[in-house]
Amino acid sequence: DSFNKSIISTIKSISNKKDLDFYFKKDSIKIDGNKIYLPEISTIKNQIDLKNFRGIADFIALKLKFHNVKIYNYFKPREKLFLELYDALEETRIVSLGSTYLKGISSNLKTRLNVFCRTNQFEQIKKRDNSQITQVIKLFSIDYFLQKDLPKSTINLLSLWKPIIFPEILENLEYLKNNINNQKHFAIESINLIKKLKKFINKNFSDKNKEKTLKRSEEHTSELQSRTNLVCRLLLEKKKQHKNNTTTQ
Repeated sequence: DSFNKSIISTIKSISNKKDLDFYFKKDSIKIDGNKIYLPEISTIKNQIDLKNFRGIADFIALKLKFHNVKIYNYFKPREKLFLELYDALEETRIVSLGSTYLKGISSNLKTRLNVFCRTNQFEQIKKRDNSQITQVIKLFSIDYFLQKDLPKSTINLLSLWKPIIFPEILENLEYLKNNINNQKHFAIESINLIKKLKKFINKNFSDKNKEKTLKRSEEHTSELQSRTNLVCRLLLEKKKQHKNNTTTQ
């Protein structure tokens, strides 16, 4: 009971909202108006569980503080996948604001992220799948906004996706980072990023072109990363052009 009271006090303090009703139920985490639902204390088995619970409570508090429901509802997409992406970006915005302005809670938020990565078993992922898109965008945005090392368990997953998707969204991430304090501008750019991803998914994940396109994208990225290959390719193109001109003459 004292722990619940401590959590309630923390959420009210961080969010600066006093008119809140709290309900502790198993596996329940949500905000419904002024009603706050959190897991029961019985779910805590060890120190990591405790820090994760505090991380969940801190995120709830940050969402109450930084999240405008009307703006969120106005821009939110209808399709499930794109709504998940929209939610992931908004969550990243909230966490980034909390980590920036409230340094004391960053450790709990980091534990929450570690638990998220462990629960999704990112370290076991060996192949790309379009079901990973939401998690990948969430991790890329956290990494880009906060400039802090992600859990080691994400290395395999991100290395699979970074060469082909990060260049596509880099410009969007930069704009989002610069507008992290403005939810409306952030939401508009999130939709722009989602539209770009929609085109990317439709192009690269059709059954017919999936493997061929992804392989070609990787090869292209690898070539661009090598200055020697780039120079050689340009010289070959120039030589071919010269040969064609000679033949024409």
